[in-house]
Amino acid sequence: MPTRAFAITADDKPIPLANSPSAEVSITVANASGKPVRGQARAIPLGNTKAAWLAIGGEVERNFAVNEAHQFVVRFSVPAGTPAGKYSTRLNVVSVQNPDDEYAEGPVVSFIVPEPPAPPPVQPKRSPWLFWLILALVIIGGLVTTYFILRPKPEFSFAPAKPFIGQQIEFRILTVGKFSDVRWEFSEGHADFTANPVVPALTAIDRNKLQGAQQLRSQRPDLASMEATRAAPPSPDRATAPPPKNESATSPATATASDKAVHTFFDAGPHPVTLVLRKNGIDFRSTQIVNVRPAPITIPAANLSPRSQQVGVGNSMYGPGVIFNLASGDNNVADYDVTVAGTVPLEFRVEIDYSAADPRPVVLAVNGIDIVKTALPEATGGWMPENRRTAKVGVVTLQPGANRLTLSRKGAIPHLKEIRLIPSSDK
Repeated sequence: MPTRAFAITADDKPIPLANSPSAEVSITVANASGKPVRGQARAIPLGNTKAAWLAIGGEVERNFAVNEAHQFVVRFSVPAGTPAGKYSTRLNVVSVQNPDDEYAEGPVVSFIVPEPPAPPPVQPKRSPWLFWLILALVIIGGLVTTYFILRPKPEFSFAPAKPFIGQQIEFRILTVGKFSDVRWEFSEGHADFTANPVVPALTAIDRNKLQGAQQLRSQRPDLASMEATRAAPPSPDRATAPPPKNESATSPATATASDKAVHTFFDAGPHPVTLVLRKNGIDFRSTQIVNVRPAPITIPAANLSPRSQQVGVGNSMYGPGVIFNLASGDNNVADYDVTVAGTVPLEFRVEIDYSAADPRPVVLAVNGIDIVKTALPEATGGWMPENRRTAKVGVVTLQPGANRLTLSRKGAIPHLKEIRLIPSSDK
């Protein structure tokens, strides 16, 4: 009598063949006959499934102890061109000893063959005119690039190379070529100064008339006088005088007998200077940065202000220009007036040449505010010139214009020779 000798279980969810033409599923077969048995597995194609697409991994015949289970792997592989759709199979197991009476049919297992990917779109053939258009654009781009690389470039120099605040700087054109107009542009970088102004003192130069202007200068002293007036640096408040009557600051008709000009910078820091050359209506520009720095300030100790107290300069053996104490009172003061160029506060390192046989620390103050309370604290070994040494006292901030620097002590101060204020920007 036929009996269900095996219990067969499998996942009933369809298995998609997404990125591969094959897939596999694991099926569990358990002995349900109540006795040891040898079972044989078979993959049965269903519907449109072909038997050649199915295979069982491993041995198809296996010995089962009572209630023992085995895993069978069924592989499903489809050839190229298989129509999309759902294909099914199942695993049947029979007893080798009694296949007619002891067997079992497994659940249906399905595989999904997807639609093949769409072919790539056919690229339309490009018309020949597009190739020639691209080629023309490349040639034009190359010509433009070559023009900007090989175009005439303004060149100029300036001296001194590292100017101080307020120092006159000479700008000289090195190579000009055949240009119709030349002008200088200075941008001081101040909010109260016109953006990128053309300084009237540095008028345009008509190169075609330059030689004639030089000849004219030798014949007419008044032209040289006019040039000297126009080349005068602007005043500290940056007020720029208008050009003389019937002359323009940028007109190529304005002739000068020199290709150099003088300008004065009133602040430390980077200042862009631009040379503009015009040819065929096109401006060619070249910009250099002039890094202006504060000038070091040297104060002879003998330059005491009237506010000094109980100190003075003697003609003693301590050396010329050395100040010493006239009396040892409650407050000996060496006071100095210091003027700083520019329009912004600047930092300075303070160095002092002094001598002292015994420690006499002083207070360094700037504009009435104590900055260093124990300056010059060490003795130098005596009062003579050979005992003099330089002390780095500290860093002070000075305002543009007038300042007051004070060295004071309740009692006698060291003998002072010189005070130096070195800009912090100078390393």
